[in-house]
Amino acid sequence: GQIAAKASYVGSRGVHLERRYEGNAALPPGPGNINARRRYPIFRQIAQQESSASSSFHSLQLSGEKRLSRGLMFLAGYTWSKSIDDASSWNPNSDSSPWAQDPRNLRLERGRSAFDLRHRFTLSYVWELPIRTSSAAVNCFLSGWQAAGIVTFQTGFPTTPNVGGDIPNAGTRNTRANLNGPGNLPPSERTLDRWFNTSAFSAPAPFTFGT
Repeated sequence: GQIAAKASYVGSRGVHLERRYEGNAALPPGPGNINARRRYPIFRQIAQQESSASSSFHSLQLSGEKRLSRGLMFLAGYTWSKSIDDASSWNPNSDSSPWAQDPRNLRLERGRSAFDLRHRFTLSYVWELPIRTSSAAVNCFLSGWQAAGIVTFQTGFPTTPNVGGDIPNAGTRNTRANLNGPGNLPPSERTLDRWFNTSAFSAPAPFTFGT
């Protein structure tokens, strides 16, 4: 046939990935001078980096290909996937914060990867334009033209709401917001100014980590 289709499962597992956290935090959170409460007050902040993070990736990948016939060819692909890790990056200049909120409980860092894309569709095509006239001279200039392109549709990246300031007073360099309810809004209620439920997030109480 002129069209070939393929379905496949693709998965991966990552171990010994890089992560960062404050190795000299003032824990547990509480009032008082941060440096005086650190394990090693003389050293103040310590950026601890180690290969202890992990990740997992699962995906269903569909593709269809049409060989050139009747002036048209295309290659289409759709991927439905989910990527989970407990450290998407150790680079402080990346979109996700590399610093663990609570170095005592690194399991709480596990969630959707900062680069996770749930849905992605791509289409590349070539179409020979069917331009024909009764004039051979005109056909010399108008025939043989092609239109080609690549189209991509994908869902957005996840995000983690953070709050400014060291509310826990622990010197861990990262504080998350509290989650008070569902963050998603029904499609009928979404606007450019309020695409998600902003009231679902709030700053944590003093001397506590966000949920």
